[in-house]
Amino acid sequence: RKNRQISFYHISGITGLCGAVLLLSLFSCEPRPHDSDLSAQKYDFAAGLLNAFFIFPERLPATVEELYSFPSPEALYESVYEPYTFYFNSEDASELLSGYLSTESYGIGIMMEYVDNGYLIRYVISGSPGEKAGLKPLDTILVVNGVSVQGMDLMEFKVLLSGENSNTIVLCVKRGRDLINITVTRRIFKTPTVFVEVVDSSVVLIKLTSFLLETNTPGGSAVEFAAALDSTEWADYIILDLRMNGGGLLGQCLDIVGMLVPPKTEIIITRERHYDPETKTSLITDMTYLAEGTGIAADRTIYVLVDSYTASASEILVSCIMQRPKVTVIGEKTFGKARGQLYSWGPDSVFAQVTFMTVTPVGNTAVSYDSVGIIPDALTTSKEAFDVALDIIYDTAVSARRAVIPRKSRRLWCDVPLRHTEPKALIPARK
Repeated sequence: RKNRQISFYHISGITGLCGAVLLLSLFSCEPRPHDSDLSAQKYDFAAGLLNAFFIFPERLPATVEELYSFPSPEALYESVYEPYTFYFNSEDASELLSGYLSTESYGIGIMMEYVDNGYLIRYVISGSPGEKAGLKPLDTILVVNGVSVQGMDLMEFKVLLSGENSNTIVLCVKRGRDLINITVTRRIFKTPTVFVEVVDSSVVLIKLTSFLLETNTPGGSAVEFAAALDSTEWADYIILDLRMNGGGLLGQCLDIVGMLVPPKTEIIITRERHYDPETKTSLITDMTYLAEGTGIAADRTIYVLVDSYTASASEILVSCIMQRPKVTVIGEKTFGKARGQLYSWGPDSVFAQVTFMTVTPVGNTAVSYDSVGIIPDALTTSKEAFDVALDIIYDTAVSARRAVIPRKSRRLWCDVPLRHTEPKALIPARK
């Protein structure tokens, strides 16, 4: 089956089945007599979406009268007792979705680590205000708006760099032997979702923070990930960091899966509920998804880092690549979300999200992890997962008599959010 654009989040997603404008006219629910009332239109929209697509129809009200017996759309959605099915009014919807569809944020756009005399810039995000102002990797920030940051803890430093959009910040940085004052204006920009760090002569760390189409790279996370694989072809070992990755678009996820497993591999089985406007009925179908990529990294050795916030699309990625050799999963048990949501906007910009899909892995991992999570091959804390991966790699390298240059791991901090701190929802994605 051809892979479709679907997204996996814990809170939100994108409609790809029916446009929001069409949904009201497609459903079989009888309209209430006072349809001209805006509140009634909102209820009709919410009830129609739920009745047409909800994957657990046995939990729905048995009759149209019962469907419309609730005092509000919120109460109706709460009645089905499904943790990822929500209705939001227009105010809450705008706030909820602002960070889920793209990596757009505002700030400076630099990744740093603490050093003795200040904060050393390790990475400047392409297209960010920091790059445009002239900041460069290996610059050391010594002073922010006249305040020395030597010995300053991270929380104080965050406060100094924080502020509203369009605020200016004056940084004194050390570049080589020179001291340079650089003025940066905090602006809105898109961040990457893939970050690469060379650990040593044989090991590379690839951190994937989300699965999105709208990043600072055209084509989104999958294009970023492909570039990361291409630029690290020399590495004997990949550490793929999915900690704190709550999910994203399924299309992006499956594109990445297609790079890491052989072509035509069966990867997931879904059960989906769709609405047929011609017959005005809902149908439940089982689908099998095949890997459609080139498998460019299907034979590379990968150590996957996970934690309790690794969820949804991230768990799909983990379950798919666990089938193949040369993959070891390290860290905490994952979140445990194997359900997909669709969402749509309704009258007056209200928003509804409905679970319409369940997901089951195939192959050796063909056991549902929904509400349970995926148990890693090597259980350890999220904080220690990276070091455990290195220990395994170095033991393997010594056994194989490969040369490695151990290097102490470091913790980087970015001035803008690079990930969603909660697991996200899984939903059909916008083309």
